[in-house]
Formats: sequence, structure tokens, C-alpha cells
Amino acid sequence: MRISLSAETEAADQPTAGKKLTEMLDDVAKRARDTKGVDVRTGSFNVWPNSTSSSKGKTSTTWRGQGEIILESKDFAAAAALASKLSDKTAISNISFSLSREVREAEERKLLKEAAQAFKDRALAAANAFGFSGYRLSKLELGGAGGVTPMPRMMGAMAKDASGGAGYSADVPLEAGDVTVSISVNGTIVLQ
Repeated sequence: MRISLSAETEAADQPTAGKKLTEMLDDVAKRARDTKGVDVRTGSFNVWPNSTSSSKGKTSTTWRGQGEIILESKDFAAAAALASKLSDKTAISNISFSLSREVREAEERKLLKEAAQAFKDRALAAANAFGFSGYRLSKLELGGAGGVTPMPRMMGAMAKDASGGAGYSADVPLEAGDVTVSISVNGTIVLQ
């Protein structure tokens, strides 16, 4: 599971906006770092000018900043509880799920055994259908989907509670759903 937490700030100039955003993200990262079973890292960091025009034709520019802290964990409850705890300074901007590398590799190994047996059975059936007693493998290509594309669950970047803050009154509801793991086996045989 991956949870993206966003923080936003605004200031009169670029250095101040950047400094305020850095301080906010550093504080959140420090508070999150000691949570067992949850990996914490920084994500995006952006500071940009925000110009507005008044009714008198005057233009004023402020600087806005937006940054992310990323929480990754196999423990849904720990990650969700931490995200709720950090909601005083951040808002959940994205939640996504993916298989762990270990689970994906184990599933691919299992699928490879099944695919190899299916390939052998089909090759022998083809040889027999054409009057041959067997076959020899000439070329073999194995493919997989590689990394699994996570299925995101988008949340409002600046969700508000009844008091107007960025906090949540309860832990975030989570349901991972399904992921497809696939491999492919392609080969060329010589009938014998």
C-alpha cells in the first residue's frame, strides 16, 4: 500500500514559500519515521508563482508550494493510522495498492510452471497431430508483466472536516481489490 500525503503553503516570496514547505514536510517526516512497518520518504516538491488581478487592474503575486510525503507499508492498519495521525499538517492526496515484490515473484514462479506444462502439452499434441512422435525446442521466449500497475484510489487533496481543518475524524477506509499477474511463454519447436 502506498499513501501520498500532501502539504500546501503560500508566502509573499519564493524563498519563504520553499522554506515553509520544507519545514512542514520535515516535521511530518520526523513524526512518521519511527512507525514500525511503514517506510517514509519524500515525494514531489513544487513552488510556483500565483498571480491575481484586482478589480483596479493591479496584479499581485504570491508564491505557493506543494509537497508530498509518501508512506509505504504491507500493514494497511499501521499506514492508515499514521496517515490519520499526520492529517493535522497534511491531507491524503492518493492511496494505491500493489503486490509486494515477494508475492509477485512467487505468483510468477507458480504461473511459469503451469505455462511450461501447457506449452509442452500443446507442442506434443501438435507433433502427434502431424504424425510425429515428438519435438525439439528451437527457441523459447519468456515474458512477464514486470511491475504490477497499482490501482489508485483517489482522495480529495484538501479534504476538510467539519471544523474546516485538513484532519479526519476516523481512519481511512481501505480495500485493496484484485491485481492481475501474468506471464507469457512463446516458443518455436522442430517436429521429430
